[in-house]
Amino acid sequence: MRWTEKKPDFTPESVDAGFHSLGFLECLNVLTKFRSRPVIVLQKTIMKDIIEHLKKRNVEMGGLLLGRVFQDVDCPSDFFVTVEKVIQSSTFSSTNVSLEMAADVWNAAREQGAAGQYVIGWYHSHPNLGAFFSGTDRHTQRSFFNQRHSVGLVVDPIRNERKFFMGPESDELPVEHTIQL
Repeated sequence: MRWTEKKPDFTPESVDAGFHSLGFLECLNVLTKFRSRPVIVLQKTIMKDIIEHLKKRNVEMGGLLLGRVFQDVDCPSDFFVTVEKVIQSSTFSSTNVSLEMAADVWNAAREQGAAGQYVIGWYHSHPNLGAFFSGTDRHTQRSFFNQRHSVGLVVDPIRNERKFFMGPESDELPVEHTIQL
């Protein structure tokens, strides 16, 4: 057997690099929050794109989230995630209570992602059911998005509700730990 060292599929960047990409007030906002729990940073246009996508049909729809993870090298449990791009699933099977996205969404993420961006999570809708993670959603998160930085977003576009979940255990992230720029 021959051992070949391989570069990891995912590499977090330093928190300092993340702060350089944010404005002063956003840095302060992240600093005051991320020591107690992770923080998700996204542009308002990203959330607008997600909601517009999910309002197109009254069935479950979804896609992938691309972004970066910035981690404190001295304290690896302190990190924040930036959501920088949305990849809509164009081939899927769904009802008003279920969603199965085809593999082409992963190919689109590879093709459309910029250097340094990774699939950091997923999003989907619960039309008129409320924003919560079902047992199936938790299973999906644990199976496909099982890193502690992995983001799950569920949106009810009819009731105008949304919730973020993180990690393999789908821990709900308090709304104050999401920062929209």
